[in-house]
Amino acid sequence: MSVLAHSYVFWVALIFGLLALYVLPTVIAAIRGVPGLGWIIVINLLPTGIGWLAALIAAVALPPKGPVARPAPSLCIGGNFASPNRDPKHHQLHS
Repeated sequence: MSVLAHSYVFWVALIFGLLALYVLPTVIAAIRGVPGLGWIIVINLLPTGIGWLAALIAAVALPPKGPVARPAPSLCIGGNFASPNRDPKHHQLHS
């Protein structure tokens, strides 16, 4: 154990691991896109375990802002780009 306690790599890894755990509620809230992200960050920065726990609960329990709108993929049929929502009979294949 004393070899591990004197290891520089161990202490650096431990500090970075604890910092990652400390900001975990903020990261979860940012990824989920919950409203009131600023308040979660403020609560997360409180130097108490209760603030961290409250921020984690809020990050998981608050509903996300809404689904992220992603554009529909395009299909290339015979050199013509077509939307998958259109009828493919209107596109002719050119050989």
